[in-house]
Amino acid sequence: MNDHGNSFTPPNFAPADFTQWPTVTPFALARADEFNQEPPPALTSDEYTSVFNEVKSLGEIDSKTRTSDQTVIGNVWNGDIQDFWNEIAQTAALGHHLNLPQSARLFALLNISLADTTIAFSKLSTPISSGDLSLLFKQQAPMVIPTRTPMKIGFR
Repeated sequence: MNDHGNSFTPPNFAPADFTQWPTVTPFALARADEFNQEPPPALTSDEYTSVFNEVKSLGEIDSKTRTSDQTVIGNVWNGDIQDFWNEIAQTAALGHHLNLPQSARLFALLNISLADTTIAFSKLSTPISSGDLSLLFKQQAPMVIPTRTPMKIGFR
């Protein structure tokens, strides 16, 4: 947190997005934790290390482990997910010749589900603290590669 109450998150340590969403009441879900899963593994666990290394390997710009399909998928879905889904809905509405009320219903249902997804996810996730980063770098130092170039660098 800085002096203005902003949390900063990696990789570029910009102000955290969606900080207000944990306080929003879901639109369609009965409650934000309706579909919660188990918490992620501890930063110091073998499982976390394994998954971290897999993501790091797949995410390298010149990854030797990522398939060509995974590269295409990564390029297609890099960006603001709600924008992609609204573009898909627009294409579907036009392709099926939906009228205005049908299109409005489609977009309302889509964006209510996107909002509820954001609300539910925001209750699960918190910005990475400097303590978490310190623990990560201390415990997992062999995994950190300062010169690493990710597949996509357009993170917000």
